[in-house]
This record gives sequence, C-alpha cells and structure tokens, in this order.
Amino acid sequence: DNKLTADAFRKIADSGIKLILITNVPDGLRPEDYVTCVSINEHSHGQNMGHGLGEYMYQHNMKNYGLIVHGADFYATIQRDNAAKQVMLHLCEEIRFEKEDEVYKKTKDLIKRYPEIEALYISWDGPAMEAIAALTEMGRTDVAIVTSDLDYADAMNMGGMIKVLSAQCPYEQGQAIALAAAKSVLNEKVPSFIGIEPISVTPDNLLKSWKKVFKEEPGQELVQAFK
Repeated sequence: DNKLTADAFRKIADSGIKLILITNVPDGLRPEDYVTCVSINEHSHGQNMGHGLGEYMYQHNMKNYGLIVHGADFYATIQRDNAAKQVMLHLCEEIRFEKEDEVYKKTKDLIKRYPEIEALYISWDGPAMEAIAALTEMGRTDVAIVTSDLDYADAMNMGGMIKVLSAQCPYEQGQAIALAAAKSVLNEKVPSFIGIEPISVTPDNLLKSWKKVFKEEPGQELVQAFK
C-alpha cells in the first residue's frame, strides 16, 4: 500500500540507507530518495494479455469482452490494464475490485448484466480463479479468459477457460535487484527504473515457459496434463 507504507519508507530514505524498490514507489518518495525501482515491464505485460485475448477472440469470431481490474491506485496495475485496453475492442463493462474474494460475486453480477460477454480480461491469477469458480457455477465455461502471472492453479486451467496469460520472470527480477544493490554499494550508476520483460504463455508453450519462469522442471501432473 503506497500510502500506508510511505512514512516507513521515508524514514529509511532519510537515514541514508540505500533503498531498492520492487514494482511500486511509495507516495512522497522522489527519485533521489531511492536507488531504483525494479519491476516487470507492465506495458508489455498488458499488451501480451490484450493481444493474446484479442487474437483468440478474432480466431473464434468473438467480439464482446469485460474487464475485471484492481481498484487501487497502483502505478503497476494501472499501466498493465491500460496497455491491454489499447489493443482491444467491444468492451461491455469494466468492473473494479479491492479484495480478491469480491470477484466471485462481481463476476456473477457482470454476466447477469451482460450475458453476451464472451471473454474476460482479469488483472492477475488470484481474481481470475475466483471468476472461473463463478462462471463454472453459472454454466458459462464458454467464456475465454486472459490473465497474468503463472502459477500452478492457472497452469492447470490453461486450454480450459484460460486461453493465454502473461508471466512475470521473478528470477530475473531478483537478479536485477541484486545487481542494482551491488552497483549502488560500489557507487556505480544504476537506472532509476528497471523493467524485466514478461513472456506470453499458451497451452503450446506452457511446459517450456514453466521451466523458464521457475528454473525447475514442471511437476508430473502438469506434464501429464499437457503431453
């Protein structure tokens, strides 16, 4: 929470300790107060999602979609969602949530208002799983979903309701954070913002993508599901 944590981060910045941030910059911090902010490239993240769902809809003669996005004023998710919206058409409605567990009911309400919805963009995987539960209960497993952030639950839904997702590369993000920390200690120049490129994941490249993201082999259940 950029507002609630602002004072704590201000104390660190004022103490002279070198500060490296991940994804969001707390309110009130100026570029000179921290070394860098390391994040995924949220613009690419959103475009991966928008293009992925858009292509699927085009191939399957779909046109109506809805957006389920985070309601908080976070630079990262706003960038991601706006990038996706730039490449998609025929939006029925955009709904916002504060907590993930709100998404189940809000999805049901959205589909009741717009039964013509054929696809949903959902900001990340947690709320996407809530939406899938709601749609399944409504008998609307025909709705195509795009979301972000590869995890086991959404991986097992790939090719089901989830047609494509954009995955962060947290290992590479960690490497960038460590390098930024080392360079700052050595008083070497570090860019004020570092964005790590995400990857697009489909059922066809899921197993390969799992290895790239997690630096380990996918589990047997996942391998069997996608042989």
